[in-house]
Amino acid sequence: MTEKIRLCGIDEIEIDSKNIYSLNGGIEIGIFNINGEYYAIENKCPHRGGPICKGQMQNEIKANWNGPGMRIKESVSSVPTIACPWHGWEFKIETGEHIGDSKISVNTYKVIIENENLYVMV
Repeated sequence: MTEKIRLCGIDEIEIDSKNIYSLNGGIEIGIFNINGEYYAIENKCPHRGGPICKGQMQNEIKANWNGPGMRIKESVSSVPTIACPWHGWEFKIETGEHIGDSKISVNTYKVIIENENLYVMV
């Protein structure tokens, strides 16, 4: 059964920042404000259970290997990511998908905005 749980007011999370909230039952959820869009992921890395939401946020770095003796060409995309502080596993904030292996993901939750409040569907 899905439950709607209030986490905070929309003014409690500044743009390009995050907060972590503990729910009944021991689940921790990180809420991210990325350019005014809100996303929620579980604060538990699927690798070793690390506190992923305490990691560094950045945009995804893309790299192309051009062959032996040639420099790798890097660029920064517009896809926001979070890196687990324990081992550096990196995930897309919007989808929870692991960078580099789409079969691995962190749990994500639907965010609802009502009356200036943020709710998650758990």
